[in-house]
Amino acid sequence: MIDYNIIRKLTENINKNKAKLTVETDYKKKQKLRYKIEIDGLKIKIEQLN
Repeated sequence: MIDYNIIRKLTENINKNKAKLTVETDYKKKQKLRYKIEIDGLKIKIEQLN
């Protein structure tokens, strides 16, 4: 069964990280944020498959 609360929290995290990504200037921190966004997106896909 899909837990929409988890999906909502993950999408909020993705939106926050995307906002931080536009402001950030350091390359390593940008890469870290990109990976966090990608991981949260994959968690959403996994949750939808359950």
